[in-house]
Amino acid sequence: MPRGTEYGVAAPANHSELENALKQFRMKLSQEQNVKPFYIFTNKTLEELIQKQPCSVDELKTIHGIGEKKINAFGEELVGIIRNHKQKAGS
Repeated sequence: MPRGTEYGVAAPANHSELENALKQFRMKLSQEQNVKPFYIFTNKTLEELIQKQPCSVDELKTIHGIGEKKINAFGEELVGIIRNHKQKAGS
């Protein structure tokens, strides 16, 4: 299966809006928790979120660097950001 098609849909070539939204979310959480942004999730995790664009908590579990603790803390909100992006993009 080609990279970025794990859930049956190829990731769009231009993901700058989603990337910006995810980075803003990561920054917001890092400021709230008074930690560096990479403690929330790393750039590798960010890239995988953009490529796979999981739309459920179950799909989110397959993302490197996202475990039960993070899913419980902000998984639904994270999935909501991705769903919102996909709706805007018409996917």
